[in-house]
Amino acid sequence: KAEGAFEDLERFGAVRALVATNAFHHMGLAPWKARCPAAELFAPAQSIARVERQTGLRGIQPIDNARAMAGPRLELVDMPFYKTGEVLLRVDSAHGRVWYVTDVIMNMRELPRHPLARLAFRLSGSAPGLRYNNIAPLFMVRDKAALRRWLADEARKKPPRWLIPAHGDIVD
Repeated sequence: KAEGAFEDLERFGAVRALVATNAFHHMGLAPWKARCPAAELFAPAQSIARVERQTGLRGIQPIDNARAMAGPRLELVDMPFYKTGEVLLRVDSAHGRVWYVTDVIMNMRELPRHPLARLAFRLSGSAPGLRYNNIAPLFMVRDKAALRRWLADEARKKPPRWLIPAHGDIVD
């Protein structure tokens, strides 16, 4: 699976940056770095120590340092109010704005199968369907109400056409 992804991407040019979107989404970083050794590594500032410890990689930079190489249509936002860090990726395309989110919003078709996870997602209102994740903020976010307000304000300022959640289906 990963080999096909490497090959698909190579036709667009060299990979220059690799991003861990939060302290818990880092599993692909080491294999991609092995395949693309010249790529710079980035993560939210609050997550760098954990990502380095979990991956064995060093030299991970704060996501803010990636802005210069991202270009004018790609925005990597180190979201406020997080203890563990979280990136909101925004892309301006010819057909509208795209948001990629990791754990703050999910669009799961069904509840998880594991009984405890199923219960937690049902009781918290975090699934099924397009939902704000009420579980991850319990241990990832300093000020949950402020994060929700910030996210709503960002969506009102420049609403996304597409939402691509790491957990679930794309929303148009």
